Order: sequence, then structure tokens, then C-alpha cells
Amino acid sequence: LKFAFRQLLKNPGFTAVAVLTLALGIGANTAIFAVLNAIMFRPLEYPEPDRLVRVHRTSPQSERWPLAVANFLDLREQNTVFEHVAAFVGLRFSLAEPGEPAESLRGIAATADFFPALGVQPALGRVFTPEEDQPGRNQVIVLNHGYWLRRFAGDTNIVGRTLRIDGESVVVLGVMPASVDNSPLWGPIDAWRPLAFTPEQRRDRQDNWLNALARLKHGVSLSQGQAASKLLADRLAKAYPETNAENSLRLSLLSESIGDEA
Repeated sequence: LKFAFRQLLKNPGFTAVAVLTLALGIGANTAIFAVLNAIMFRPLEYPEPDRLVRVHRTSPQSERWPLAVANFLDLREQNTVFEHVAAFVGLRFSLAEPGEPAESLRGIAATADFFPALGVQPALGRVFTPEEDQPGRNQVIVLNHGYWLRRFAGDTNIVGRTLRIDGESVVVLGVMPASVDNSPLWGPIDAWRPLAFTPEQRRDRQDNWLNALARLKHGVSLSQGQAASKLLADRLAKAYPETNAENSLRLSLLSESIGDEA
């Protein structure tokens, strides 16, 4: 050790490069492991995660396409293997409180089955209901725990408060628990709002833009869910060949889907 130390002192240029190389290597490996641990190795913090699946539309071009609204609604209403089926998309919301500059929020718009499918309950208040993911009745919002602490200082009276979101008055329904913060499913966000489909969207089978997840019923395996979903996709292809002729449905465990996308 003494000899090595003396040699390093005699060659300060080499020493600096060696120390910098080691520092960069250790730092890079630590950062990579932190990301992989959060995304791939850390178990999902939802009840019975082995029943959570992502639902993808497949085609000759890819096995991971989003869904059209009409096809999603058929999947939700006609399936026999899922306890809950939910659609969601990432969006930006604008919060403009009186006398304050507008603030851009990272958010998710989701159907009412989103939280039941994940199996999570709010820490305060409640989540939105099927009646509230309809056009004209979706002026509600659920806050992320971290955003609630940061923006509203953990005010427990936040439930029922009216905020100005995207130019309209929106009522705070609840706050999700800290365990839902920065999920590998969606990354860091601030709030959730209902995803309300217009009558035109509910008939649309061409514009594919929805992410979908589902919770398998008790006793239904992934392979059984896949087989039933394929039968449904075959029925849709026959009923609507102009938009679904080459499409099918593919299921993947939510944890595996997150790892693959990462």
C-alpha cells in the first residue's frame, strides 16, 4: 500500500485520471442499479400483482399498440375473465388559482375502473365513480400524495375544495397514499382526472390511443385470460373487418410489461 501510494503521488496526472474513471464508473453503475431496482426488481405495491395485466392491440407491425375507444368498451363489457378493465392516458392539466400564475400539472386521465383495477384506496376522500367519467360530469380530480404535500402543505381539508383546472371549476375528491407516488407504471405525476368519452369517441374504432390494464378474476390464469381475449378479438375482427381484420389482443403481466418498456 505504501509503495502504491508513493507511485500515485509521483504520477499525479495518472492518479487523477484513475480516480475520475473509478468515480464515474461507480456513479454510473449506482445510478443504473437505482433505476433498474425501482422499475424492474422492486415488487409492484398493489394487492395480488400477479393478477394485473396490460392489454395491447397487436398487428403484423407490433404487439404493443394502443386501443381504440369502441374496441376498449367492447373488451370491458364483453370479457369473461377480468374483474376490472381500465383505460388511461397521460395528460397535462393547468391549475390557475386566483391571483397566482398558472401551474402545469403532470396527470393521468383514466376510466373509473382504474383504481379498483390496481386495488388501491385513497388516503383521504374517495376516487371517481363511473357516473363521474361521463362528459359534463367529470369536473373532479384526485391528487397525488406528494403533490398534495408540496402544493397544499398536507391540508386535510383539501377534500371538497374547488380548484380551477383547465379553465373550469373542479372539485377535489381525494388524495392517494404515498405508496402510489412515482409508480413505475406512470412515473412522477401530480393528479388524476376522469377520462370521459364523447358519443363520437365511443363509436370510433380507427383512432387507437388508449392504454389499457386489467385485473384477472380469481382463479383465471394469464393463459386463460389470453385465450378468452383472443376469442373476443376474433369476434371484433369478423364484426368490424374494415378496422380490426389484422388485429388481436395480447396480455402481459403488468410487472413484465413495465420491465419490457423500460
